Amino acid sequence: MMNEKQLKQLLAKARAVLKPYFDPKYLGEDEEGGGYNQDRREKFDRNMAEVLVNVGVRLIDANLDNFETQRIEQVEALKVAKWYADSYFEVQSKGQNLIFFGGVGTGKDHLAMGIAKALYGKRRSVRWINGVTLQSRLRECIGGGETESEFIEELTFPDFLWMSDPVLPGCNLTPFVTQFIHNIVDKRYREKKPILMTVNVPAPKALEGSLGVPTVDRLRADAVTHFCNWPSYRKSENVDYSKPIIREPIEEMRAERDARRRAEEEKRCADRARFARLPEINLERVSPDLSPESEEILAQRKSDFLARLALVEGGDGDE
Repeated sequence: MMNEKQLKQLLAKARAVLKPYFDPKYLGEDEEGGGYNQDRREKFDRNMAEVLVNVGVRLIDANLDNFETQRIEQVEALKVAKWYADSYFEVQSKGQNLIFFGGVGTGKDHLAMGIAKALYGKRRSVRWINGVTLQSRLRECIGGGETESEFIEELTFPDFLWMSDPVLPGCNLTPFVTQFIHNIVDKRYREKKPILMTVNVPAPKALEGSLGVPTVDRLRADAVTHFCNWPSYRKSENVDYSKPIIREPIEEMRAERDARRRAEEEKRCADRARFARLPEINLERVSPDLSPESEEILAQRKSDFLARLALVEGGDGDE
């Protein structure tokens, strides 16, 4: 437990990090109409400070503005994260979950931290927990530190629950842990409270083997899911991140792709035009003494050649 001095230092650091996201208009006025309610601000500051401490120093500066977008898929993921944060009222009223899934090191938690900070700015409470912390807290419950119902209430109360990798890599969950996670998901589902989940699986359905079908079915109900299908940032040693980040490269990249396709299509058209001149060959100019039988054989060979050519061109078009 932190003493009062440590708590004040923590809040001061948290406010320095979160200052760009603070917007007084979301706090409302105090009872005397003299500006925003300071008590409410401290409440949300404490909440977000706890998130920053629990997540760790590595992601303390992560936000949606400094997420690296080197690929189209990363730009699309960033758009999903911004939409979710901007649509917080609609998302919260529907209890709509967001699941980022994919390989390790793809920046899923970076996006989630950016969303959490944006929600803080709009005065929405966020609670963070991962699989390691969850199982550690459950062992404390078994040891008499707190009751299971108190822990469930702690994870149900916040407006948004951020669950990072609830399933530990290479580990099978015990029936007790599986049932506990189901209780959390089910209660938040019934109360229309969103869950922001980041998980290292190839598809949300892959969680069914560890969390169970009923739990995953509730998680996926009306949820927004996004596949983070790019290489790990931890392995991208050759990427030059000193260059300015291009925020919207999708249109430019698509234009380059379309230009390449047009060039390929023009080349194919030129080839077709060249081969199309073959039927115009005058057989008599080639050999005026050809018998009707020889002319028929030569014409058949040309026909077979053109048929094969059409098949090859048709294959290129399908590809």
